[in-house]
Amino acid sequence: MVKANHKELRYAALARSLYNSKESKIFANGSLYRLAEELGLDPQRVRGFVKGATATDESTKATIDDYSEQFDEQFGNLNVSDLPNQWYEPALRGLSNDAQDKIKKVFEAHEGVTFKELNDILGKANYILYPESKKYGDHTDKEREDAENTLRKYDKINKIMTLLELYTLESLRPKAVNVTRKKSLEAIVKAL
Repeated sequence: MVKANHKELRYAALARSLYNSKESKIFANGSLYRLAEELGLDPQRVRGFVKGATATDESTKATIDDYSEQFDEQFGNLNVSDLPNQWYEPALRGLSNDAQDKIKKVFEAHEGVTFKELNDILGKANYILYPESKKYGDHTDKEREDAENTLRKYDKINKIMTLLELYTLESLRPKAVNVTRKKSLEAIVKAL
């Protein structure tokens, strides 16, 4: 069996985002339809996949968690310098060439670093500076200073990635909303 890549699993990332939002949770099912289509299921299997995946709130969450984990694994292996072309392209579309080039240079400065590695570096620094317990005694002054320097070093790319991630997921949203709209209205018409 061939593993799905991050592009085929992108609607899992959107489904996770929508499912975790009170206002947008209803559209998560549309993302699952799009996910099944992206995975190459034929129309009959798409319906069966989504029907089973959304039978209960628990099955919806489990399906989203499973496919999101697969997405995270695939996405984590991507080189940071490749993200503008491999993932953030929808968010960059329409920007001037100059703006795109400046953003890409920020990413290129991190050549050889995977997304997972960068995420781990930032996570460790954030944990040292902002631990859940809010007790700073667990870390030395040197560790806190190093963590602050790390966050400063990666501040630019972190801010850019946060915005690009938001806009990339939003670029996928209309297709998921459209599927949800169509399915919801068809269900109402069927009941008339």
